[in-house]
Amino acid sequence: MAARKVSPAAEGTKDVEADDTKAEAAPLGTMPHAPTLHHLATREPHSFHQTTIYYGLQREDTPPRRKYGLLAASIGIVFLQCLVATGLSLGVTLSTCSENSDCGHGTFCDGGLCDWCLIDAKDCCETNSTKACPAYVEKVKEPMCANCVKDRGFESFGDVARDRVDSMMIQDWLALFLASLVVACA
Repeated sequence: MAARKVSPAAEGTKDVEADDTKAEAAPLGTMPHAPTLHHLATREPHSFHQTTIYYGLQREDTPPRRKYGLLAASIGIVFLQCLVATGLSLGVTLSTCSENSDCGHGTFCDGGLCDWCLIDAKDCCETNSTKACPAYVEKVKEPMCANCVKDRGFESFGDVARDRVDSMMIQDWLALFLASLVVACA
């Protein structure tokens, strides 16, 4: 098998040669053409977070004001990303409505937002109930009872959510697993 040159030889040094069988058996990162950790840590940054690490940890000549400014901005960006994710999840769960038919199972229209049917309010919707409903439920008792009481009785949001999870098939679980894997790897 022919030997090949891996890196150009400098004056006064020997040529580095490797054959294909040794390169395949070598552990990752120890092959001569693989970048070292120092090389990876000191290369030019490609994102804002890499810039923060590069100027904050690697460069000794970076002024403290710039280091702390980049760190604060990086933390702020992560905080904003968390707020956007929270807003999206709340926007999906608590959608807007103008009447009860706009809301899904386990929710009812309360002041323009679909609110959850809570198990605490179950007794309020029974016709022979002598139990007083909490004050926040009295004003929304009629729309809540109209949308939360079905043929099977009072359906809370938790019951509806459990039914939806129980109805998931194997392909739904696989799609959820693969999407979670892709997000986790990123």
